[in-house]
Amino acid sequence: MTGVQTCALPIYWLNALDTGILFLAMFGAVFGFFMLFNGSKLETNGAPYGVVSLILTAATGGLIFSYIQGLILPSANKPKRPFWYRLIAMILAILAWMLIYLGVSFIPHTVNPILPGWAYIIIAVLAFVGFLYERRITGITGGFFGGPAPKK
Repeated sequence: MTGVQTCALPIYWLNALDTGILFLAMFGAVFGFFMLFNGSKLETNGAPYGVVSLILTAATGGLIFSYIQGLILPSANKPKRPFWYRLIAMILAILAWMLIYLGVSFIPHTVNPILPGWAYIIIAVLAFVGFLYERRITGITGGFFGGPAPKK
């Protein structure tokens, strides 16, 4: 395969996928290291370190932070909203994500099993490899909130 392929998904969904996979890698690594060093304490205190929590945190983070990206850097064909609107919307979006993260800590362990620390590390590595592969296919470049690659 040569060159960068393009994907037919709209920009929002590409960015949500990109950010969600990166969050999966980041939170997988964090969960893994916490479990490796504090596993016995974390398994009993209701902390949100289950596999369902990891997936929900990554997916909602991808969706919400892609929405925030659209507020900060709207596409050329959309009008830019007033600053006060963007600021309030960003604050509410981040608060919503924080509430979702808090809410996943109440998911019972029977539905949200806690994996060993090394399993989360493996998930993190696989997610990061998937993130790199996804960027190659979609053409997304840039940092954490990188937009799609310019048309050539």
